[in-house]
Amino acid sequence: MLLKDVAKAHDDVTLNNYGLGAVQGEHIFFENLHSDMSSFLDKGSDGWGRIERKTMLRIETIDDYCDQRGIDMIHVLKSDTPGYDFEDIKGALRMLSDNRVCLVYFEFIFSDMYKPLPRFEEVFRYMYDNNFILVNFYESNLVNRVLSWNDMMFINRDFYLATSGKN
Repeated sequence: MLLKDVAKAHDDVTLNNYGLGAVQGEHIFFENLHSDMSSFLDKGSDGWGRIERKTMLRIETIDDYCDQRGIDMIHVLKSDTPGYDFEDIKGALRMLSDNRVCLVYFEFIFSDMYKPLPRFEEVFRYMYDNNFILVNFYESNLVNRVLSWNDMMFINRDFYLATSGKN
């Protein structure tokens, strides 16, 4: 059954046929033999599978998506776009800097699974500069006994203070 068929049964589900990123435009999507390795980033030396097709896809930003639909607040922004999560988050800059996102949950890749990937300190600094603090790391994945990727969650500092009783 196609996703479109499943979505028809749910009035509160909206399908969008484009990717998300830091800026609007078009970008090459690398379709890998192993779908979990498909990405807007090319496979790096630690990646697996092989690129079977390259497709040009439209990219939108989270900020524009929210503006066009009148979305004022995102309680949980979860991204699972292999290697491209930070680009998605950068596309939510207005929402982040206006304190209109409470939690951000995404995967960070430490290894050379894709290229190019941001450095951890770049992502951490970006989140910190936009009023977010790191909550925790989740589901760490090791490759050859070295951290390769894990999920992490950041919380908006103002939201944290308002809900934790630490005002």
